[in-house]
Amino acid sequence: MRKFFPYILFLGLLMVYSFFTLPLLLPVPQSENLADRYDAIIVLGGGLTPNCTLDTSLQARMDKAIDLYRQSYTSRIILTGGLQLNSDNCFEAEAMWAYALQKNIPAEILIKENKALNTYQNAYHAVSLMKKRGMKSALVVTSDFHLKRANLIFEAYNIDHKMVASTSLSEGRQKYFELVKEQLLLCFHAIFGIPDRFGLDLKEQNLSEVLRSIALN
Repeated sequence: MRKFFPYILFLGLLMVYSFFTLPLLLPVPQSENLADRYDAIIVLGGGLTPNCTLDTSLQARMDKAIDLYRQSYTSRIILTGGLQLNSDNCFEAEAMWAYALQKNIPAEILIKENKALNTYQNAYHAVSLMKKRGMKSALVVTSDFHLKRANLIFEAYNIDHKMVASTSLSEGRQKYFELVKEQLLLCFHAIFGIPDRFGLDLKEQNLSEVLRSIALN
């Protein structure tokens, strides 16, 4: 038990720190000075229901992206999100695609990326798609509680980007868990940084795998 005491103490201190600094995560300043035009809007995957439809958080992200598209900020939307955890055939990008079509968004302006299992992979694969198509600027849409960490990750790539927050519809314990998770990860990044290939080899989209990868890198 003694050999685990430093780790337990460290985790406890992080939890206390996170509890008292949660208010710093919300509200997140939203980009106000947007340019007239961007090469793409990137929508980060954020979870599906057991029926393979968008959960409330991801639906809010899609609604925000659709609104930006209809305001003529771009002519392309990149939907990034892979296989849902504990599922064999439920891909976030596919569900996002179906939702966009229901909202009368033309299929030809949608680009699907269905490999990413976490935010690090979202950024890597989405930026790779942009570079293949000669795109250099993007609006990145994600939930308000997730905006700071997502921005930190996208800053590692050489693209002109602006972060745009959708409203988080989570409440109660789920909202608190999301905030704690984001704050813990931000703490780890402050200590360990974000290595070049961080998160790109993760097989699961869960907190324990992400933290393990940070520590090993």
